[in-house]
Amino acid sequence: MTHLSIRAKLLSIIPHFTAGLSLLIFGFIVFRIVRNREQRTFHRVLLVMSTCDLISSFAYFTSTWASPQGTKQGIGIQFGVVTAFYNCSLCLQYLLVVRYKATPVQLRKKYDKCLLLIPFITAIVLTLPGIVFKMHANSNLWCWIAVNYENCVGDHAESIWKGNIYDCASYCISLWLAIFCVMFAQLLLFWTVRQTEKRAHLHRWSHPW
Repeated sequence: MTHLSIRAKLLSIIPHFTAGLSLLIFGFIVFRIVRNREQRTFHRVLLVMSTCDLISSFAYFTSTWASPQGTKQGIGIQFGVVTAFYNCSLCLQYLLVVRYKATPVQLRKKYDKCLLLIPFITAIVLTLPGIVFKMHANSNLWCWIAVNYENCVGDHAESIWKGNIYDCASYCISLWLAIFCVMFAQLLLFWTVRQTEKRAHLHRWSHPW
């Protein structure tokens, strides 16, 4: 019991510091981009991602303060999956520039809206079912997708099944898909740079002077 009590206290206290630091960092990023009026696609994606991260970081920062009726905290944590999607956008933007030689003008005209809107809309679509069916509530220490695990029969068993499906589909699966997308983009970037280095090396040796 003592071990569980210490663990619970750590899970309650640590997010105040880690999420607080996150708030400062992403707030600074937003401030710098807005102040410098950066206009490139990279800066716009980073600005929206950092703004969304401020929302989810604040949700984590509240920690157990939001319990037991922390519906807004649960929505904020769920919406935080948008950060993973915007990381995909940043990686795809790098890929378009490095591998496919996209210019800033091409990025702005052809890809800007997709890189900005698709992650945001996807996160909204994944978060809405939890709001509509009121799934966000006290979930152990924090507030997130809450399911009643007591009396697992009848309607309670169905509630648990639906909650687990929503948990996996809206957060776990989407998060892993975003991770694999980033990994794939990074591998393509590595391969592209590696091939470029090989060609440059061969050119240097075939034309030493």
